[in-house]
Amino acid sequence: MKILTAVPLLLVSIVIYNFLAFGLLAFGHGDSVNPAADALAHVVFSVKMVSGEFWNVTVSDLILVFSLLFLFIEIVRATNIRTVAVTNNALSMFVFVLALIEFLIVKGFSTSTFFLITVMALIDTIAGFIIGMISARRDIGLDPTGIRGV
Repeated sequence: MKILTAVPLLLVSIVIYNFLAFGLLAFGHGDSVNPAADALAHVVFSVKMVSGEFWNVTVSDLILVFSLLFLFIEIVRATNIRTVAVTNNALSMFVFVLALIEFLIVKGFSTSTFFLITVMALIDTIAGFIIGMISARRDIGLDPTGIRGV
């Protein structure tokens, strides 16, 4: 069960996007210039607002909302300095590099949605390392004159 706590949650967003992008290409929806972008623009549901206008929620919106929730959980998890948190930080770096490579070179991934997921993976990686260092510094008890112990 510990291994599951080490897996970065943003990987779920990337896997969902991969299923969407590669699924569209595999099942013959590749006749568009970017079938993933077309699928992301699909309206899932609409909400009538008080103003009388409709708020159209797209597939892209839903993926980004879940990705932001995952990012929040990842940042909260980064405050833990156990060994599993160090593993999570290393895996977060791997997830970011994977997302960056897909964004740059894989057909169907050059969308704003996937770019924002990639940025979230970068933020997760940087936040994990920074928060981990700050937490470890507090636990060790560093001060400007050296280590004073706890």
